[in-house]
Amino acid sequence: MGETQPEPEPEQEPEPEPEPGQARTGPELHQVGDLIERPTADLLVEVLEERDVIETDFDADYVANEGERLWYVDITWTNNLSEVIEHACHGPYSMQLHAFDLEGREMLIVDQPGYIAGQDCSGGLMQGQTGRWQSAFHSLDEEFGWLLFDDYNGEIAVVTLDPDLELYFD
Repeated sequence: MGETQPEPEPEQEPEPEPEPGQARTGPELHQVGDLIERPTADLLVEVLEERDVIETDFDADYVANEGERLWYVDITWTNNLSEVIEHACHGPYSMQLHAFDLEGREMLIVDQPGYIAGQDCSGGLMQGQTGRWQSAFHSLDEEFGWLLFDDYNGEIAVVTLDPDLELYFD
């Protein structure tokens, strides 16, 4: 009997690049200052910047730890739902905010964003009313990548600092 040779593994085809003018799939990318309309809320990221210190009203100020960066976000938002939001400073109940660095690693939100100086957590929002939502994130020593607003009532929204940043979604 002769020896059998193992069959060569088939080569995997690389994913084809989209044709010129063909859009990639995924959410629309927004920049600071763009109005983002979603079923839960209309959002406007007013400020997205790195800071050495973020002052608080109740605890010690937030500072970046050794080898980390600290990112501040200031968002104006309008409640589009009929349900009342008791504390406008935490953003919509049916939306989560995530931040990522350029390597795609998720950042860690500060312990109590409601403590950021100037944050008014005493008021709520009824449908159609507008409020302010401030937050902050710790990251590794890497450039900022993107904010992701995960709206449970609709699509996600992505905000980048770099208008040329290309994100690819599976």
